Amino acid sequence: MNQLQRDLTANLAGRFWSMALNLLAVPVYLRYLGAEAYGLIGLLILLENISSLLDSGLGLTLNRELARRGAVTGAGAVDTRRDVLLTLQAVHWGLALVCGGLVLAAAPLIAHHWVQARALDPATITRCLRWMSLSVTAAVLFSFYQGGLFGIGRQVALNALMIVFSTVRIGGAMLVLARVTSAPHVFFALQGLALAAQVVVGAWLLWTSLPAIGRRSRFERGVIREVWRFTATVSANSFLTAAVSQVDKVIFSRVLSLADFGYYTLAGTAAGTLWSVVLPLGAPFFPRFAELWEQRAIGRLAEMYHRASQLITLAAAPLAVVLCAFAYPLLLIWTRSADTAGRAAPILTVLAIGTAMNALSSVPSHVQNACGWPGLMTTYNAVYVALLVPAIWFTASRYGAVGAAATWAVPNAGYMFVTTPIMHRRLLRGELGRWLRADVGVPLLVALGVGAALRLAMPPLDRLSALVYIAAAGTVVMATTFVCLRELRPIVSREVATMWRRWATAA
Repeated sequence: MNQLQRDLTANLAGRFWSMALNLLAVPVYLRYLGAEAYGLIGLLILLENISSLLDSGLGLTLNRELARRGAVTGAGAVDTRRDVLLTLQAVHWGLALVCGGLVLAAAPLIAHHWVQARALDPATITRCLRWMSLSVTAAVLFSFYQGGLFGIGRQVALNALMIVFSTVRIGGAMLVLARVTSAPHVFFALQGLALAAQVVVGAWLLWTSLPAIGRRSRFERGVIREVWRFTATVSANSFLTAAVSQVDKVIFSRVLSLADFGYYTLAGTAAGTLWSVVLPLGAPFFPRFAELWEQRAIGRLAEMYHRASQLITLAAAPLAVVLCAFAYPLLLIWTRSADTAGRAAPILTVLAIGTAMNALSSVPSHVQNACGWPGLMTTYNAVYVALLVPAIWFTASRYGAVGAAATWAVPNAGYMFVTTPIMHRRLLRGELGRWLRADVGVPLLVALGVGAALRLAMPPLDRLSALVYIAAAGTVVMATTFVCLRELRPIVSREVATMWRRWATAA
């Protein structure tokens, strides 16, 4: 198993573990905390995502710089990665503390004048928000060290770390809610403390993974001068991307009741499983893309690009089809509440469509950033946000959550049909047709057709039988999608055959 395969396996294991814990925890949270307090969990997620607006893209910059500088070898090469880490770390800590401080200062204002609570009093909400400020600070800090560990190829250790702390954070919260207390502020205190501990261990792991250089690391102003243009553009793009992905939630947190916002959060959590699968698959390719671009190995970069795109399609297309086609029965099985499933299912269908289009375009986005050209996404997102904010406010007021979710989802098609074609005019010229046809188009259409047919054929079933049917349907959709991926198919088949021979020899 080569380094890329190990990274992919580790990322999948880490994400699947975290996703499974979160899916298991949601019914527990709803039972012991209630819909309004679960809405506060949605508010925490929103605040963490908004805090990425001040992240300034330093995590991605660190990822790219450590990968680039690690690829420079030979006589006379000087390892400057520890200086880069120290320099960017100082800037990032300042930004993280600003994020947490803003949440802490705004807690009373949010509790009294923003959220629409009925069962929870403002004092309780304020107390929860103060603990959320610790979670926000820790989440922003950990994203930085996570980017660094990606850049130096320590993804196995990173995911082991995330598995341990997600188990402590989520498992501990469920245990406390069920056995000790269901007070919301205790829940948010546990989240903040666990995330803070994760930051400490993550920072230690990154620093100890870089080789010693015989002297103390230095803060280098030259590093900032060298990376500031890339970082500034990525920062603007991060700001706009976060605005695109979070503006619906910001508006809903104001115009909807806290309980209804909880239902929207539930649908968003289910749709977010797409990213839980796609992100760990795509992330290992980014430093590889950066290394190949630095070496000007364009042919190898193009081949890896198509393989990565087909891998993302294999993961995203079947899951998106299942989430859309089986939204109501899936939510009913998960929450055991027909009312909750009925409220959240239409929202889930729409969010899954938008998320899938975004996910399928993630590999072209990785290539743009790895090659040092994040400006295209920044421009598109700027136009997107300018149009999206008034449109969502209008549809949220008139058509509710489903209408606003559709307003958010539809422009995501632009990532596939606007920015990706433009990218191929400058980077990887001549590869667009192959991407549209072989990497995404044909497999996606086949998955949609098979999924729709299986949904129409589904008879009335009890919960267990419905779960078995949906699992079987998802397997069939994935298998037919896999058959359509002509380049990925022989690679996977060869790996499976190798694993089978090893198993047979060992047996």
